[in-house]
Amino acid sequence: MNILITGGSGYLGKNLFNYLKKKKTKFKTISIPRSIDLTLEKKVNNYFMKSGKLNYIFHFAEVSGNKAWSKKNSFQQTLMNLRINVNIISAWKKYQPNAKFIFVSSVWSYPLGDPFLKEKDYWKGELNPETIHFAYNKRIATILLESAKSNFKLKATTLILGTVYGPGDLSDHFIPTIIRRMKKEKETLQVYGTGLESRDFIYIDDQIKGIFMHKDQNEEIINIGTGKLTSIKNVIEISKKIMKYKGKIKYMKMNKSMDIKRGMSVYRAKKLTGWSNKNMFMKIENGLLNTINDMEKNG
Repeated sequence: MNILITGGSGYLGKNLFNYLKKKKTKFKTISIPRSIDLTLEKKVNNYFMKSGKLNYIFHFAEVSGNKAWSKKNSFQQTLMNLRINVNIISAWKKYQPNAKFIFVSSVWSYPLGDPFLKEKDYWKGELNPETIHFAYNKRIATILLESAKSNFKLKATTLILGTVYGPGDLSDHFIPTIIRRMKKEKETLQVYGTGLESRDFIYIDDQIKGIFMHKDQNEEIINIGTGKLTSIKNVIEISKKIMKYKGKIKYMKMNKSMDIKRGMSVYRAKKLTGWSNKNMFMKIENGLLNTINDMEKNG
């Protein structure tokens, strides 16, 4: 069974690659090297053409950054992601039409509002203005996939991921950032918000299992999270206890936000594969302990 991963050097890609190496079933897994510029159509076409027969394509590649960087570079980020998605999906259609295509989107592509968003809500409502161009890029890729499926009888699914965290995360996402700041800001840690903001935090191993478990689906969209919300304050308090942080936590008031709770319903995944019944999710206490220990060890 041959599997291609785009974005194989990223957090999801590396962890999926390692997960497949441990599986008893034999997989030949290849990752598009970073030397291949995915914004260049000819480069992508050549790679897909020479990859042999593929059974699955996991598309993780994207240009991303924190909110501040994304806002400052929104045109560049949007343009590059559009090119990447168009090139990858077009090459799949041309050279690997028998492969099942798994694309990952984000909970941030959902509109503001309901704390347990359903797949039917994906195309509705007002998007968070701070991440709007990122959200539209993900949505456009889903539209391209659905058009390709309809026109050329291909098989693909967009999986909506939760707020992923765990060992090896070098990003500017909330959990690794708050851990780094606790190590540096010994006396006072200022946190924007009330602490009541909640997210569907999902441990990396659980997220990878969910992605792989749904590789054979042919749905438009499937939510793959825990279906539960954990508050920012709870994450901070658990991290504070593990790290024996003695400083003061100071929550800074912000403008009123409609995006206080951001989670997903996993009813569809449960119905299709028994997702949340089959998977015992890593407890946030254990997941944070693993993450903090890894950051202490590896810097």
